[in-house]
Amino acid sequence: MLSLVRGGPKVLMLETTRSGEDLAELEAFLAALCPSSSADPMGAVETASEEATLVIFMASGEEPAMRVYSTHLPPEDLLCQLINRRLCEKVDNLCPSPGTAVMRLVGTPEGLNLAMERIASDLNGTVGERPHNFVCPAGSRTVIYFTQNPLNRPLRMEDLSPRAVLVDRPCGEVLSHLRENAMDYLSLAMGGPDWNQVDIRIYDAEGRYDLHYRRLMGAIEGIDAGLVLSEAWGRDQAFILMSVPVYVVRLFTPLDPSEIKRMCMGLEYSPKGERWVDLDVICSGKKVSWTGLEHPGTRDSLGEAMRRELLGRMNQGGLKRLLEAEGELMGG
Repeated sequence: MLSLVRGGPKVLMLETTRSGEDLAELEAFLAALCPSSSADPMGAVETASEEATLVIFMASGEEPAMRVYSTHLPPEDLLCQLINRRLCEKVDNLCPSPGTAVMRLVGTPEGLNLAMERIASDLNGTVGERPHNFVCPAGSRTVIYFTQNPLNRPLRMEDLSPRAVLVDRPCGEVLSHLRENAMDYLSLAMGGPDWNQVDIRIYDAEGRYDLHYRRLMGAIEGIDAGLVLSEAWGRDQAFILMSVPVYVVRLFTPLDPSEIKRMCMGLEYSPKGERWVDLDVICSGKKVSWTGLEHPGTRDSLGEAMRRELLGRMNQGGLKRLLEAEGELMGG
């Protein structure tokens, strides 16, 4: 499932000038509520989940120190605990960092800039240099970061665009807006409506859907065929009164549907030239037929030719993924 928007961890900045027993009491309080800590603020942010709360604890008195504490407790629960334990007088300054949203945009540099400008305009924000620390310009309640990388894995600072959108709105409101309009912004970044949405239906009489799915994902990655929007099980009417299970992968692609059909025909055939899976391509409710592809031979000879063509076009990462799955298929 394609993820285009996610939030970042909540961040509290807590500063004290106390030392001795007062400092030790604050540190013990945070250590008891926060199961993990680190001396690296940026590293903590990079590995934190969307649900996490990070406390940047800074001691600036006689015993200077800085540590980052991480917890899944929401900030308001931490503040309630701080008040109820009568620890507020030991804290000199406590403030939240701006909320963070991360959006995945892919496209041309011109398209990416257009999408950022549109987002800033829609949210009455500004496009500026990405903040490199936890301090943002006045009036920035939310920072929108951008990346071309998948959002289902940790992101490093170098994975983010050098530009960001700064918005004076609550983070929850910004996230809702981005999620509602994500496909419009993605289309703008990609350069317009020339992309196609196609469904690829996987059917294997032997039930080896997971391995053929991995082959398909390797091919999509290998020729940069687009973005997977969704995946789901479905049923296909193979014969009258008989339906079969299919796994449906919805792809958003800059390629012509006939190019996706060529890719899928190549995947239908094994290295030995045997047909071992059916991959139907559906665009605008209609099946893309192999007979529309230019080739003088039979369906089998076309499939074998498409396989050779596909493997020759793939990058190393996608090819490795495909061949590993095929090795398991051949071995099983």
